[in-house]
Amino acid sequence: MSSIGLKILSKFYKINYNPIETSFNNFESFKKTAENSTYVIFDKNLGWDIIKNGSAMDSFYVSNNQGIRRKNNIGVSKKKIRISSYGDSFVHCDDVSNENTWQSFIEQRGKKFEVLNLGVGGYGTDQAFLKYKLTQKNLDADMVLIGYMTENCNRNVNTYRPFYVKNTQDLNFSKPRFIYEKNQLRLIPNYFSSLNQMEVLAKKPKEHFNLLGANDYFFNKSYKNSPFDFLPSIRFINISMDKIYNALVLEKQYSDNSEMFIVTKNIIEQFYREVVLNNSIPLIVIFPNKWDVLELMRGNKLRYLGLINFFEENNLQYIDLISIFNNIELNREIIYNDLFIPHYSPFVNSLVADEIINKIDEIYSINKNISDN
Repeated sequence: MSSIGLKILSKFYKINYNPIETSFNNFESFKKTAENSTYVIFDKNLGWDIIKNGSAMDSFYVSNNQGIRRKNNIGVSKKKIRISSYGDSFVHCDDVSNENTWQSFIEQRGKKFEVLNLGVGGYGTDQAFLKYKLTQKNLDADMVLIGYMTENCNRNVNTYRPFYVKNTQDLNFSKPRFIYEKNQLRLIPNYFSSLNQMEVLAKKPKEHFNLLGANDYFFNKSYKNSPFDFLPSIRFINISMDKIYNALVLEKQYSDNSEMFIVTKNIIEQFYREVVLNNSIPLIVIFPNKWDVLELMRGNKLRYLGLINFFEENNLQYIDLISIFNNIELNREIIYNDLFIPHYSPFVNSLVADEIINKIDEIYSINKNISDN
């Protein structure tokens, strides 16, 4: 019966036995690819980062001499309102050219703005915060956009990308993370300080995968290879339990006792407060993903309402970009073909730009009225 169950899961649901990675047999191939990358590079502090003067996808993605996604370099003195933006691939604007990012659209429409794209694909909020700490002094931004895509809370409890995203091909890197203990955040630095050090995952996998995974939520919750994997019953039970557990986790991502939520809201709040201390204006930008928009289409409650409540309770300025999808007649074809490609399409980035410009103008108007009084 278990063999039949495995075949059904594979054929009809595309679900296969996929234990968490505890070996690194292709390290040399990975190392060569990482060293020859022209856009993403290993970083001991952040896990990975954008290369200075980099390019990828036939120059679809281009970075300047500071690793910021834009073709031109920025000057030390500011002639416009400088806005820096941090976050993951929805801030980086994967799948579109430099000219079709929402940052570029803001600059085109609001000539008074200079908008710097410091987003990095695959980042958690923890990495975005750490990147801000490393770059803010040289950029001296007037405003800082803290990008948050609604799945990012998962990444904030992860220390090795493949533990979370199995079979990943392009980001086989470790990363730092924060844990929340004794009412404060504590940083656990990146396990590796160089690309060469990662070779121990190939030479002494059991020892170092266990150490690397000690503070990783997914390593400690997911099933791993076992001597009994040859038994269909064991594979079927592991797959079934994993799917049930993941469904429960997704349902409770933003519950008050969720580790993901506790860590995430404290990272965002500390990020926000630090921006204020550095005399910049913070604005949290929530990027709903495809699944959020599908839930909106179905009329279901948004899963991240607990995070919005936290922002409002603590007077943190934010904008929820789910608003741009409220005025679109949604169906699956439009969502899959026109809005997400799989990240935001140029059309959606254009709407994002308008929404952010309106919010920035509102903030500056409020601040001007306060100073006048």
